[in-house]
Amino acid sequence: MPPEQNLSIEVIEDVEPLDAQFGVMSPKIVPDALRGPLFGQPRPANADLQQAESDKPSGLPKQTYAILDAAKVPGLPELLLASGLEHRCLFVGAAQNDLADVAPWIVRLEDSSSFTRNLFTRSEATWHIWDNEPGIYLRSRGSFDDIWGHFRKFTKVTDANGKPLFFRFWDTVTARIYFSGICANPTRVEQFFRLPSGPSIELIVTDPVQNTLHLRPPVVRNSKRVSRNVIFEEDDHRLMREVSYSALSNEIALWLPLEYQDQFNGVSKTKLASIAQHVVSVGRAFNLTMKEDFSYLAQMMMTMGGWCFQDGIPIAVLNILKDSNATKAKRLADVFSSAHETTPQAELLRQWPEVRDHLAGIPPDHQMTPDQFNAFRARFFASQTPNLSAVLSGTRTRLQELGLSDQQQEGKAIVLSLILGPRFFEDPFKPWAQLPAEQAIDAAWNSTLGSN
Repeated sequence: MPPEQNLSIEVIEDVEPLDAQFGVMSPKIVPDALRGPLFGQPRPANADLQQAESDKPSGLPKQTYAILDAAKVPGLPELLLASGLEHRCLFVGAAQNDLADVAPWIVRLEDSSSFTRNLFTRSEATWHIWDNEPGIYLRSRGSFDDIWGHFRKFTKVTDANGKPLFFRFWDTVTARIYFSGICANPTRVEQFFRLPSGPSIELIVTDPVQNTLHLRPPVVRNSKRVSRNVIFEEDDHRLMREVSYSALSNEIALWLPLEYQDQFNGVSKTKLASIAQHVVSVGRAFNLTMKEDFSYLAQMMMTMGGWCFQDGIPIAVLNILKDSNATKAKRLADVFSSAHETTPQAELLRQWPEVRDHLAGIPPDHQMTPDQFNAFRARFFASQTPNLSAVLSGTRTRLQELGLSDQQQEGKAIVLSLILGPRFFEDPFKPWAQLPAEQAIDAAWNSTLGSN
């Protein structure tokens, strides 16, 4: 593949939305980090000048556009009308009449407009819509009509059998994954990132949690003319499957603090996103397909630990996760409680006051020697003989991979794994997950025993 066909992807880190800017005489329109990408005016490239058939160089400033989702911005058609900015629905005819309140709309943004500022502002006000993830942003020397006509064609694509597919390319999750994924596909880059008349199109994808992406096509002297009718192939479908899983991850990140307010009160969006991504990753490994199954998977992880499916998971639970029946949540709920009662974790929780007092009473310089661990095991597992090797295998392997060789620190990690779950020190559900392993073990030990 010729290198000039690659799509350039720049990551813009740590973009902070604007606040309400009450009392500010000259409020900002966009965050400083986005000022250049959204409204800068670099010198036109020769290719753009040569390919813009009807424009003179002096008449080719870059314009800034947004494609916004009315389904995510209540009253968007009315807001656009009140803004005075040039705008138009990407749907036409009956589709526009019937679906205007959930349709994609294109608008040419100005760097002096309050509507533009509201797109990049976070506050309690309903008209400040940064957190709504309202849409995507475009830069081009093409005209409004050219941009509108270009992207209107992509609201529907077809598969290899000619079946029409609705393509929500303006959705931020879709745009981030799909357009990044086609960077090595010169045909797709040409189809989406260059107007038929020649001028290129840049794409800026913002996100309340993740870094902003700035995607730019190569500068070419003679654009390759390609069909604008997009037919999805296997790579396109693969990318859209990734979009579906990413969207599911976002739903789980929103659901967790609503369903479990006490456990996730004050947890950052970034942390919730990490937890949700882990849940989806594990669920995919078990070929889960139903939202309810992923949700119940998260509930089990909250009890047994985020890595509980690596080691020591009760066989009755594992069998359900691995079977071919697509619906699993109800069956998991039927067996999970009784199955969990047979685990070493449940045995320690039944004796928790004594377990905590025992561990807290060990002198610091003996936490946790092999002798102390043997005494701990003999005392609290005297009534049963669980297979601790199966429960601890993955944790021990991971500690070796991390190079943690301190015997007492390893002993503390082993004990805590029995209480908190395998690999607790890098469990995304736990508050210390981002710390180095030794620090995470100390933090977990102190938190579990109520120490400072």
